[in-house]
This record gives sequence, structure tokens and C-alpha cells, in this order.
Amino acid sequence: MSPMNAVKIIPNKFHGVIVLLILSQMIAMTFLSNPASADDAKKDVKPPPNIVTQYVLDDRDFNSLAVYVSTLRFPLGISVWGFTEVNAAQKDPAHRFDLTRTFSEYRFSHKGLGDMLNVKGLVAQVEYNDITPGAGQLLRFGVAYRHNLKMPQIGSVGGLNGWLQWRAHPYQTNGNGGQASLIYFLPFHKKVFINGWLDLNYSENSRRKWVFGPFLNVRISERSWVVLRYRHNGIEEAIPGLDGTGWAIGVRVDF
Repeated sequence: MSPMNAVKIIPNKFHGVIVLLILSQMIAMTFLSNPASADDAKKDVKPPPNIVTQYVLDDRDFNSLAVYVSTLRFPLGISVWGFTEVNAAQKDPAHRFDLTRTFSEYRFSHKGLGDMLNVKGLVAQVEYNDITPGAGQLLRFGVAYRHNLKMPQIGSVGGLNGWLQWRAHPYQTNGNGGQASLIYFLPFHKKVFINGWLDLNYSENSRRKWVFGPFLNVRISERSWVVLRYRHNGIEEAIPGLDGTGWAIGVRVDF
């Protein structure tokens, strides 16, 4: 059975187990790994690209184009990171190149709270979401904390600096629920890294919904990568006609 078909038979009840395993590994690595020094950070970590594009072919018979943007020089000391993802309709291979569904997420962060509390890496954060067609626009408010994570070294593999970001958005503008998240960047080699996110969406009127998506990135040139993606989206699963779980393969280009 191919990996793309195998994921279809995983019962929903096991997604929580998968999430907890990923989360426990992240927490264990946080406390067991040696903290990264400032010299290590300068040696191992390059400035992130300002624009990243990613195009993947999903096993649910649709294609997806995503554009990620970031800046650290926004007015009033605000940093911005976000993306817009455009997808074709699911399970319609004849039209998998027709990009008709969009999801946008942009985060506006300010380090003033961290400076006031003397906690490096702590920021106040506002997140903007927009889904079309369907759910429309949403704002979330909360805090985020990011710290370096020194990867364990085994032989010539590992020993580089990654990071984790923990986020809590307890209020959103629909007045119903919030979100807690873990975002991660884990470099195993200068040409191989895993990144992604783990979101827990909670609501007073519905069950908690997990959304998570690890990406395996393998460099093929100075600015391009082959990407393997796994995604589970409990919010999509609640929408009639959408399958929330799938694998995808494609390319990423950094600008």
C-alpha cells in the first residue's frame, strides 16, 4: 500500500495520539538539548528569506500554491509573517490546476511586551485569517514565545540551531473559542530540515479540532527545495465534501 493511500485508513481517534507524540518529542528536545550560544546562532542560522513560494500536488487530487512573506522592518516596531494558499477543488483531477479556494493567515507581532517583562522572544500578537469561499474573516489576539533549540548531534547529522514558537490566542473576533499552537523549525543537515505547525482550535459550541502539517524539505539548489507534506485539518473535515487529511509532494523556491 502506498503512503498516499495508507493515510486514508487512519482512524480519526489516532490523530490525537500522533499530535501528542509530536508535542512530547518537541518538549523533550527543548529541555534535554544544550542551549544554543550566540556564536552558534551566528554560525548556523542564516537570515530567513523574505518571500517563499511553494507548489505541491496533493493526493486528494488537487494542486496547491502558497506564498509566504515576512518582514522585520514594519512601522512601529511590528514584524509581520504570513501566507496565502490557493487550492483547487478536492477529488476533481480533471480540474486540479484550477485554483479556486484560498486561505490567508497573517501574524502581526510586537516585542514591547517581552521588553517590558524582560523575556526575550516574547511578543504580543494579532493574527488575521481569511477563508474563501465559506468562513470569511477572523482576528485572533494573544501572545507568542520563541526560543532557540540546539539539535542533538549524531555523527555528522544534527548539531544545528532550530527553534520553537509557542502561541496562545485565547480570544477571537467571533467571540467563540480560541487557538493554541506550536510552530517549529528543525534542521538536521544544512540541506535537510523539517518545519511545520500544530494547532489546537477550541470552541464553546463544537469539539476541539486539530490542524497540523509537518514539511520535510530537501535542498536541490541554492534557492530551491523538494518538499514532502503531510497535513491533517480537522476544520476542513467538518466541511461537507472536504477531506482533511492528505500527503503532498512539490517544490519550494526562496527569494
